[in-house]
Amino acid sequence: MKSQLEIDLRMKKTRLLLSIVIVVLITWVLYEYRIRIETSMWHLRHGTRMTVNGYIVPVPQNWHVEDEENGGELLVRLDTDDRTRHQELKAHASILVSPPTLVENRDINFWVSLERNTLKKSGAETISERTLRLDGEVLACLGDNMPGQKGVYDIEPQAWHCRSSSGLELVIRATQPDLNQVWDIVSRIKKSS
Repeated sequence: MKSQLEIDLRMKKTRLLLSIVIVVLITWVLYEYRIRIETSMWHLRHGTRMTVNGYIVPVPQNWHVEDEENGGELLVRLDTDDRTRHQELKAHASILVSPPTLVENRDINFWVSLERNTLKKSGAETISERTLRLDGEVLACLGDNMPGQKGVYDIEPQAWHCRSSSGLELVIRATQPDLNQVWDIVSRIKKSS
C-alpha cells in the first residue's frame, strides 16, 4: 500500500504535467491565431477605417493592417472569395497604400502612359485599365492580367498599380474573386478634411 506522501507526490507531478500541457496548448493557440487576434485588436482601437497621409481608407473587419516603413499601410485580406475546390493554396488579396510622393509631373495621363510602357516591356500580355474618382481627383489603375498562368495558387493573383492625380499610390494583388471587395475599398477612399 502506498503512503500518503507517495500519493501526494504523484498528485503534484500530475498537476505539474497538466499545467505544462495547458500552458503549451494556450501558447500554441495564441501563436496559431496571432494575426486574427492582432486584427481584432486593431479594429477595436481604430474601427473600420484608417488615415494615411490625408486619406481616409476603409478597412473591413476581414482585413489585417500592417505599418510600412515609408509611412504607408499594407492591408491584407484574411479570407478569400476563391471557392475553387483544388488543393493548392489560396492567394489572399492585399492593398499597399503609399502616401503621396513628390512627383514633378502630376499629369495622370503621362503616368498612365509610362506605366503602360513599363508593363509592356516586362512582358505583360493583357493590360487592364480602370479609372476611379476619389473626392474629385482621378485615380488611374493599370493591371497586368496573365490568363492561363499557373503557379502555386489555385487562382493566380492579378497585379494592379494605381496613382491619383495628387500622387497617392496603391499596389494591389488580388484574385478575380476578391477584386470586388478590393474595388469597393478603393472606391471609398476619401481625402480627410
